Amino acid sequence: MLLLFVGSSVIFSYLLTGMPTLARLPYMLIELIIYAILLSIFNKKFNSYISLITTIIIGRVLYSAVLFIAGNGLGLPTYGISVIQSIRTGLPGIAIQLACVPMIAKVIRKGINLDA
Repeated sequence: MLLLFVGSSVIFSYLLTGMPTLARLPYMLIELIIYAILLSIFNKKFNSYISLITTIIIGRVLYSAVLFIAGNGLGLPTYGISVIQSIRTGLPGIAIQLACVPMIAKVIRKGINLDA
């Protein structure tokens, strides 16, 4: 269910806004699926902050592996996607995630009585 939501959100974003570009859409889809899987695994074992930080780090490593395999192993175009550049431009988003996601998760858990 979560993977369906993640996949459809990227596709709807493309259809509504044109972002990510069509060339980057498959890579973004894979990246977000990696994050969804990792976060769901780590959230069961660790608190929200540890889960999020671990997911971001391992997610970037796996994303760089996907780009390497796509570009060098399969010969697919990666359209100049740079992991280092995506980390630099993504720092504000990472900071916002670290500040907001654990609080939002706590509110949602209380709202559906998971931590009652």
